[in-house]
Amino acid sequence: MTSLLSIDISGTSITDQKFCHQARDLEMLDISHCPQVTNNTLKTIAFCCKMLTSINIAGCPKITDISIQYLSGGCRYIHIIDVSGCIHLSDKALKYLQKGCRQLRTIRMLYCKSITKAAVHKMESKYQNVEYSTDDPPPWFGYDRQGNLLHGVSHVEETEEEAADESIDA
Repeated sequence: MTSLLSIDISGTSITDQKFCHQARDLEMLDISHCPQVTNNTLKTIAFCCKMLTSINIAGCPKITDISIQYLSGGCRYIHIIDVSGCIHLSDKALKYLQKGCRQLRTIRMLYCKSITKAAVHKMESKYQNVEYSTDDPPPWFGYDRQGNLLHGVSHVEETEEEAADESIDA
C-alpha cells in the first residue's frame, strides 16, 4: 500500500489514522468534514505522510494552530491546503505555514473567524491563490462559529459522551 497516492475520506467519522502508517508516499489527502479529526490525527498524518502536496481539512472544527504547526513541520511539500471552517485557527497558523511550507501556492481559509484580515494581507502576495473570510460557517457544515452543533451539542461534548459510552460497553 506504500504506492497509494491519494485518499478521500471526506465526510466520514474516521477516528483512526492507522492508514497513514501504510501510506507513506501519500500526496493528496481529503479529510474534510470529518468532525472527529483532532490535533492528534493531524500529528500522525504529519509524521507519517511527509510527501503530502495537498490536504483538505475544511470543516474539521476541532483543529487548532498546533495541527498546522505539525503539518508545516512534517509536510514541507504542501502546495495546496484548505482549512475552511477550522474555526479555532488564528494568525499563528499562517506563520507556521509560511515558515514550514515554502512550496505552498494555494490556501483556502473561509469561515476562519480568528484569522485576521491584517495577517492575511501580509501573506497573500506570497501565494498564487488565497481565499479568506470570517463569515459564519454555512449551515451544511453542521456547526456554528463556536463549534457547537446546530442542534445544540458541541463536538467536544459529543466525543466525550461517545467515549463514556464506549468505556461502559467495554
